[in-house]
Amino acid sequence: MEKYFNKLPEAKNPLVSEVEKIKQLSAGDVEIFHYLINKKIEELIDKKKKGEITREELLKQRSIFDEQIVYSDYTKFKQAELVKEFEFEGNNEKRNEVIEIVDKSESISQKGGNQKGIFDLPDNLIVKVVSLGNYAYELPLVKITQNLTGGNIIKTYDVFEHNDAIYIVQDKASGKDTHEYSKQDQENIPQEHYDELVKLVNLYAEHGVGTDPSKISNLFYDPQKGFTVIDLGAATYQRKLDYHINGYFTNNLSKEKIENAIKKYGEYRLKPILPTLEQKLKTLNL
Repeated sequence: MEKYFNKLPEAKNPLVSEVEKIKQLSAGDVEIFHYLINKKIEELIDKKKKGEITREELLKQRSIFDEQIVYSDYTKFKQAELVKEFEFEGNNEKRNEVIEIVDKSESISQKGGNQKGIFDLPDNLIVKVVSLGNYAYELPLVKITQNLTGGNIIKTYDVFEHNDAIYIVQDKASGKDTHEYSKQDQENIPQEHYDELVKLVNLYAEHGVGTDPSKISNLFYDPQKGFTVIDLGAATYQRKLDYHINGYFTNNLSKEKIENAIKKYGEYRLKPILPTLEQKLKTLNL
């Protein structure tokens, strides 16, 4: 447990004992620990407002709690939480084949600040090579997408580390970047393809997969197959029970047809892939 929490000063301070109690209550969960610490800080502030303690007492007592909130530890805990839940055993032989192809190939795209390249693979697959820090956030897509069914689903088949980078093996999107079509071409895309796009984004969201349709470059289009959404991500950053996705449909598409589709199928709501803070607190009766 001490791995994620600061050590307390050697003192017989009742607030130090209070922090120890919070550590025990949180059962090693840094998210709960930070929540309970912040609740104690709120109690101190309330006491100051009521005149029960002075400003000096508030600052002195609060400092003991403030020292326990370390956001870098929180980030590490969140990453460990994701890896523990979504890790899997990969196929080293196939991974070596992917590495060999990347070493011998030219990237088909240079988009994205974290991207080191995207490379074609056999069987209509690609491999994205991205920064090492993305591992915990890319890993869940393997388990989440493997059971998804429907039109133009992009599945992730493997996520692994190699040579200070992350390799992500996925389906290749059909068609080409939607921005490569003229404005008139985009307006002429049939309503049923816009309907299927909204349904696709909703389907991802229902299973904890985030999309960002505010960027037209994240949408591929094939006149026969319709839209495909790329740049998928697991919903890990917000921890509410249910929240609206970060991103709205690009204005480059037909706004009228997008609105028609949303009226039919509803707005996309993105659900987190791990237990929320509210669920954790309820489980621990806090």
